[in-house]
Amino acid sequence: MTRLSRQANYSFIRTDILIEHLEEADFLFGLRNRAVSSPDFDMRALAKLERRLDAHLDGLALGGERTLYALAPELAAEDPWRVTAMAGGLLTMGRDGPQQQVFDLVPAEGGFPSPAIAAALKYLPLEAGVEKRLQRWLDSPEPGPLALAWDVLGFHRVMPAADPVPASKHDDPAVRAAVVTAVGRLHHPDHKEVLVGLRQDTDPQVRRRAAEARAQVGDPDLLADLREARSSAEGMSGWEVALLASLGDPADVEFLTGMLTDEALAAPLAETVMAGLATLGRLEAVPALLAAMERADLAAAAGQAFVRITGLDLPVLPEVEPSPEQEDASFEDLRPQPDPGLCRDLWTEKGNDWPPAKRWRHGLELDSQGWIAQPDDGDLLTRREEITRLCYNQPLAWSTLELDAPVARQRAWTLKET
Repeated sequence: MTRLSRQANYSFIRTDILIEHLEEADFLFGLRNRAVSSPDFDMRALAKLERRLDAHLDGLALGGERTLYALAPELAAEDPWRVTAMAGGLLTMGRDGPQQQVFDLVPAEGGFPSPAIAAALKYLPLEAGVEKRLQRWLDSPEPGPLALAWDVLGFHRVMPAADPVPASKHDDPAVRAAVVTAVGRLHHPDHKEVLVGLRQDTDPQVRRRAAEARAQVGDPDLLADLREARSSAEGMSGWEVALLASLGDPADVEFLTGMLTDEALAAPLAETVMAGLATLGRLEAVPALLAAMERADLAAAAGQAFVRITGLDLPVLPEVEPSPEQEDASFEDLRPQPDPGLCRDLWTEKGNDWPPAKRWRHGLELDSQGWIAQPDDGDLLTRREEITRLCYNQPLAWSTLELDAPVARQRAWTLKET
């Protein structure tokens, strides 16, 4: 579609058709948000989803004035993906008026900034007029626009025309988080000062963003800090476990399996630990997963991790009619319940089929370097984990790849870099 056609006023498109475009774009934005780190999607499936999404955004853009006015109340919807879809349609028009309507939604106050608007600005190509506005907002005294500017410019790898060090000391944690994320993505010349200043920030979200930025720039102290968190009074958070698993080695398998022996370990963190063991992909984790299958609250997650490493068909317990209380508690959890005894028997029979000292995913050898030759391959969760590992170990080669970007941008990076 040409920019000229997007600027036309196609008022003959019926409002009910525009609402259908909006509803579909709403659904697809939410689905894409889950898909980019899903084991059920690969790059080809994501590209297909994005083609559908783009078609509906173009449909909204073609609505012209009718979209702008008849659907304007949707910008105040409670559903954030509905707002993202509406903002995306307006931004796709490529005109000052619709863009202004979107930017008017950015609150002056802080808070992790306008996520619906940020999502639309990140998904669409960064137009020159939008970039200029964001660059001006780097001087804003208001934390909302300031955080959004750092967040979106960093995502698009546009060097902000501002010094990140003062902004990284802002009172609002949303600004600090956006700044540290941007300098990590950009390998900004001042990134070391910013990362050192925020690695122990009082806000947990800022600390997480700082750690993720340190992974992108290959900070050699990051793994040591994650391992040090294991012995702290607070223990490890779920995101620390997940990041450690993406970067770690066999020594971390021993630590994570040790965590599972603690019967006081809360089920949500225990599930994250088992997912981390699957990320590491080491056979040494399997006995701990088999033991976790004995706990009713952990069995389903343990079975998933077992299959993700070994690729074996999971023996499951016969289905029984749940009580109303059990059905209410597990209504959204469709994971099968493994049969612990049969799983142990299966592992006894098959466990020697794989050579030791390697990493495995669904029974196949897992090698991060494979993504250099075939960056489209693999499910998107594994792809994210393994490219995070590559970014950490080879930051200058890999950390300009934005894993949340549309497929076309990621593939353009592949053609350019490899």
